[in-house]
Amino acid sequence: MKKILIGWLLLLSSIIVLNGTDYLARRKDGHIKTGELDETVYWLIQCPIILIVVYLWWTGSKRLDWPSKLLLMLFQSGLAMFIWFYITLSYICYAGIDCT
Repeated sequence: MKKILIGWLLLLSSIIVLNGTDYLARRKDGHIKTGELDETVYWLIQCPIILIVVYLWWTGSKRLDWPSKLLLMLFQSGLAMFIWFYITLSYICYAGIDCT
């Protein structure tokens, strides 16, 4: 259970740090619609974090049998995608980057 919680904390903190870094890069540029964090850099950082999170979720649910573990992983992955989209789209809309 502790590994599952650590996975969630890692995922949420990485989303917040990456969006914050993007915001600071845009503010440094002087215009909110330019100067963003490059997509390649964003995904090169995010993909290993996602793999680590999935590993932590998988090893944190070691006491469950296969069907229960798979169901838990699917639920957590779906919830994580929803949270990631919500936080990122909220950042994009509220920062004034896009959302037209």
